Amino acid sequence: MSVVKHSRYLASLLIVCMALLGLPGTALAHGGPTNGPQTYTQTVGPYEIATEVEPTMRVPGPLNLKITAHTDIKDGVLSLRAAPSNLPFTDSNRARVRLIAGQPGPYYVQLHVQEGGMWELELCLQNTPKKACSLIPFTVIAPTPDAASLLVYGAFAFLGLILAASVVAGLVCSWLHISMPRPFIYAFGLLAIISLTAALTIAAQQAFMPAPTIQLSSATTSQAGTPSQLSIGRPYVNVELVSMPAKPIAGQALTLDIQLTDGSTGLPIDDLVLNHDALMHLVIINEDGSFFRHLHPARLAPGHFQISFIPDQPGQYSVYAEIERLNSGDQLIMHTLEVGGHFSPSTPAVRTGLGMHNVADLQIQISASHTPILSGEPITLTFHITRNGRPVTDIQPWLGMAGHLLMRSNDGMLFAHVHAVGAMPGAPGPVSSSPADWLNGTGAGDTTWPQNTQYFGPDVQFVYTFPEPGTYQGWMQFQHAHQIITVPFQLQVSAQ
Repeated sequence: MSVVKHSRYLASLLIVCMALLGLPGTALAHGGPTNGPQTYTQTVGPYEIATEVEPTMRVPGPLNLKITAHTDIKDGVLSLRAAPSNLPFTDSNRARVRLIAGQPGPYYVQLHVQEGGMWELELCLQNTPKKACSLIPFTVIAPTPDAASLLVYGAFAFLGLILAASVVAGLVCSWLHISMPRPFIYAFGLLAIISLTAALTIAAQQAFMPAPTIQLSSATTSQAGTPSQLSIGRPYVNVELVSMPAKPIAGQALTLDIQLTDGSTGLPIDDLVLNHDALMHLVIINEDGSFFRHLHPARLAPGHFQISFIPDQPGQYSVYAEIERLNSGDQLIMHTLEVGGHFSPSTPAVRTGLGMHNVADLQIQISASHTPILSGEPITLTFHITRNGRPVTDIQPWLGMAGHLLMRSNDGMLFAHVHAVGAMPGAPGPVSSSPADWLNGTGAGDTTWPQNTQYFGPDVQFVYTFPEPGTYQGWMQFQHAHQIITVPFQLQVSAQ
């Protein structure tokens, strides 16, 4: 077989291999690796909305979103826009979802990301007296060639050079009417086999390695930090909390404006990461524990959050803000808030301890692994949930867990946010890049997207160690039928 024919076969194989290498890669984003969608829970207007961001496998590519609310949702329109953080939002990358009263969803939306870098997702509720918006930050990093890819491309480039040299040598020999010396033929063939074998071996290893998924993060690359910062964590966060109005009155709407700044530089904080499906958990409790709210403020700008609520009684309220910075642990910040007005006498609810509690149409039996409950000693609290004598086994994950336990000492100085023990909820499986039920303003409320949600029940358990003896106020929260159920109780902790 002539050298020219050998060259034709090598050229065909080279074209096929290069086509395989040209398949689109995955997209990565700044932050810790994720194996599936990430959920951002924030307040938008009067509603708490969970936005699930589905990983995209390429850049440019689709940004698939799943919107879920609670049963208190009313008819309205939710507008969503995405844009790089250094550019203004435009209507060219916009979608609208028609919300249906009483239908929490899920609702499906598809936007697009055109490039890597820092992005913002805007959610605006348009059917409120004042348009209410919230921003979700995320960073997308386009894939860069790794060492193995460079070796593959280098091997194929060398193979191309050998192919070109063999073709030129064959043409010259044909023009001179001489045969190519056998050592040259063997050398060309041997080099071609070595480079082709190396390229295909590395390519095969890459093909069978687990493909990375997109990494979505609320933290921005501008505050990624130096290696020394990453090893020792971040400086503390300063929180400035301003109430509007400045002198809140019981029974009237109150807005809390929250500014987060870095304890070292004084700059706005924009490296918060998801902490159980939220950038910030805000818990508000009055002195006797009769008023309790677990909220997730809207992010308006880097380090700027806002939330509104109506305090029902005058007095002192404790505000606990729980956040987590990139490459750092949780930070809990406590503030107090004075609410004026006239006290409205009412029959205080009796807060019982262990035993049966009735909330909505559910019965919750609270038991402890041992009694009496002693400080400094781990204890397991079990909440057995039934309805009309039948176990409830369809408890839905909320904020990434089966349930949340919040405990506070009577003086308000000790506060704990404990998560249920057991397996984390399973993330939904991969979704087609263009499923028919992704919405762009039509078909709201369609729930035909494949669901792989893990349900819990009838038992939800928590392990906690009370640091000091005394009386503790407690609230256990879980989600059932798209409603957040709160179980208030009280425990007496004895000294060892």
